[in-house]
Amino acid sequence: MPLSPYFRAESGPGRFVRSPAAYAVLCLVAGLFAAAPAGAQDARDGSLYSRFGIGALQVHTGGQGAGIGHAGYALHSLQYVNPNNPGAWADQALTRISAGFAYQSLEISDETGETSRLASGQLSGIQIGFPILERKLGVALGFAPFSRVSYHVGNDGVFYSGDPARPDTVGYRVNFFGSGGIQQITGGLGYKVHPNIRVGAALNALFGIIDDGRETIFFEGASDPPFLDTHLETSTRLHGFSATFGALFSVQGVLADDDYVTAGAAFTLPATLSGERVTSLGLNLDRDTLGTTVSGSIDIPWQLGLGVAYYPDPRWTLSAGGKIAPWTNMESTIPLPGYRPGNEQGLSNAVQIGTGFEFLPAGNDLLAAWPARIAYRFGISWDRAYISPDRDTNIETLMASAGFGLPTLVPGARLDLNMQVGMRGAASDNLVRDVFYRLSMSVNIGERWFQTPKLR
Repeated sequence: MPLSPYFRAESGPGRFVRSPAAYAVLCLVAGLFAAAPAGAQDARDGSLYSRFGIGALQVHTGGQGAGIGHAGYALHSLQYVNPNNPGAWADQALTRISAGFAYQSLEISDETGETSRLASGQLSGIQIGFPILERKLGVALGFAPFSRVSYHVGNDGVFYSGDPARPDTVGYRVNFFGSGGIQQITGGLGYKVHPNIRVGAALNALFGIIDDGRETIFFEGASDPPFLDTHLETSTRLHGFSATFGALFSVQGVLADDDYVTAGAAFTLPATLSGERVTSLGLNLDRDTLGTTVSGSIDIPWQLGLGVAYYPDPRWTLSAGGKIAPWTNMESTIPLPGYRPGNEQGLSNAVQIGTGFEFLPAGNDLLAAWPARIAYRFGISWDRAYISPDRDTNIETLMASAGFGLPTLVPGARLDLNMQVGMRGAASDNLVRDVFYRLSMSVNIGERWFQTPKLR
């Protein structure tokens, strides 16, 4: 496979080379790392389905994969660090840094026709990769959300006090809310064992805090003396480790002299998340911790991802893939919303499939006009969530995506813009329907940072 046309090399005996563009990206990465924990803990503006289990699972496929239906397990490119398959990390010629951010507009509706509109932004992922042996042995590090909890819903009701000294009925509202989630840091190696075979392994560190709460607010003036508002909240801190093993196979000259096919697979081992939960109860805004910290664990299942990609020529990338995870095997000694021991209800095996394509009109032509060097992407995907109200009802998401990979004035740097629109769930059977519009942006820079000394 030829080197990317966006490579930039600088020479010098034993120099560590870094451009102003790379400095800018490093500052962006540092800022996103600093802002991500605070934002994740405060937001309550996401899907109501994130209330259940450990939250809504997040998908991170990088700037290229997000535009082609999240079908990234077989993607093989020198311009991007594949976050899904450690086997693809072997083929690295430059140090690459990418950081992304996503903005989402969400409309939630129920079977009565009531709707709510929310908007939120969050970090979509950070990737850093560099070669140890060029196009032979590579290293990659990454940070991305693993799950997200972000919801806020209220129910109004009327309470009969039964006390002659108080009015017959008292109006109230019960608010359920949650925020936080689990983050994932990944680091590993990829190695080319054969010109057509690449393997890799990564260690994944999982950690985070999930806050769930319930507050009851009585309407002012409803009773004399008034009922006291109450606030009950649990905060669960989780941490654990898992490992991912990946492989990437390639075959050239399948249907033409200059085409090739890649097939990829990535297997993530089960993980045990150790947790500590603190519960607090308060009247109005004064809250006290109840009892001591409760410890427990959550066993999350393995995950298998498979994909295939076809490159008929330097202009086209056709990709398809998916993943499966048996979440019906999840076990938890910590009570979780929607989880029932013994799989009586609440869990389903998670499945995700997607397909898409990328078209780069210029191919490897560096002198082509700027519009011809834009990568155009389109994809579709479908997934079934691991949460399930019962054995006969699944929460499904159908999504279409499109995007652009824009060349910049900085050699080796690209700006990826991706747009996604999708629908989750259904406004029936006591469920809600989510319609979301998501815009994501990622900056991807590749440069030579280390140079071999040369004798003159």
